Amino acid sequence: ARQNLRVSVPVNLRPPEGGDLGNCFGLVLVDLPLGQADRRKRLALVAARMAELKHSPTARSVLLALAAAGHLPVPLEKRLVGGVAGKSVAVVSNLRGPERPLCIGGVRLRELVFWPPQAGGIGIGVSLFSYCRRVSVGISADRALLAQPARWLELFQEELQALLSR
Repeated sequence: ARQNLRVSVPVNLRPPEGGDLGNCFGLVLVDLPLGQADRRKRLALVAARMAELKHSPTARSVLLALAAAGHLPVPLEKRLVGGVAGKSVAVVSNLRGPERPLCIGGVRLRELVFWPPQAGGIGIGVSLFSYCRRVSVGISADRALLAQPARWLELFQEELQALLSR
């Protein structure tokens, strides 16, 4: 039985005091511990793995490699991006949004959702976005890889509720 499921996770590389707009992120590959039956231990393992990766040079290396790829001939760029993407089954991204409501044209936004960056043939993207102390979960999926994305979201919500209820 497979013990881990590898996903790509974008990691913010912008300095905390930086006010620049635009993307400045690298990617790390995280093994989700499917073999761990206890959901709390599974969550702790993922948190520990992410903490270790965020403080390693891996994310910045991937950022530099992808930036360099943009200057290569298109076939080489596709091969490099595909090489990184081919090592994972999905992109999973978690962004912390504003805790206070935003308005556009005087209208309060009730919810915000984003879609994680996908490239190199990765067919599943999962986004978690906190806004006004609520979390929205979004999924984009190639139906050949994930035939029932709505069912996956239901299962995700059930698992999250089980974690929060203990």
